[in-house]
Amino acid sequence: MSARIIRIEDLTYESFEQASIYVDACFLLAFLDENGGEDGELVERVLTKLQADKINKLLISNHVFSEVVQHLFIGHIYNIIYIAYRKFQLRERVSEKENEYLGNPFIAQKLMQLVDSQKLERIQSGKEVYIPVKETIKAYKERYIDRNELNYYYESVLKTFNDLLINLSELFEIEIAHVASDEKTFHLAEGFIKELQLEVKDALHLAVAKQHEADYFATLDGDFVHNFYTEDHLNGTAIFHISNRFI
Repeated sequence: MSARIIRIEDLTYESFEQASIYVDACFLLAFLDENGGEDGELVERVLTKLQADKINKLLISNHVFSEVVQHLFIGHIYNIIYIAYRKFQLRERVSEKENEYLGNPFIAQKLMQLVDSQKLERIQSGKEVYIPVKETIKAYKERYIDRNELNYYYESVLKTFNDLLINLSELFEIEIAHVASDEKTFHLAEGFIKELQLEVKDALHLAVAKQHEADYFATLDGDFVHNFYTEDHLNGTAIFHISNRFI
């Protein structure tokens, strides 16, 4: 017997009453993205439906925490460097909000100076979009003795993540449950990699959802939508694909 795959067009007809729903990183990031477009709108529709149906709880794993915080940190430092480039190199007037975002301007300027100026010029002209954030942060820690000044950026990202959970809880009256992985999770994930052709991070998400007996695994990722599943794989966990893109 095949496992169930729920699509966004099924949202109106599906009851989530007292269900537990595991969400992956792309679900949370779409909700966070102020310019999330269609994905962000779909996630809000889903959350509104979950609230109306009085779900039991949303499950968020350590793997989701890791992916979301890492994604936010990369984006945060990228923006710091680009704003600093505009402010200090191009001598542009930046907004009050952007100045606040920079934190300590001297630290932001030093981060910017660690990036190749030609790369920043290409980003400014739209010819390139990549800044090597991880390498830049590593170089800062190796070169300067005031690495403690970077704490502001780490704390800002963690605040964004924690505010996200508070908003989910307060705006949609949804309980958040943090779930962990262990040795059993890794064994389940190994099986999913071999049998379902999933990447390791995707296999871990699916393994955690199954291990914690989630009723649904909500994702925007089309990699989870295929015909390899059997009921034995998921033990009643339905895949809920939140996308208008047909897979």
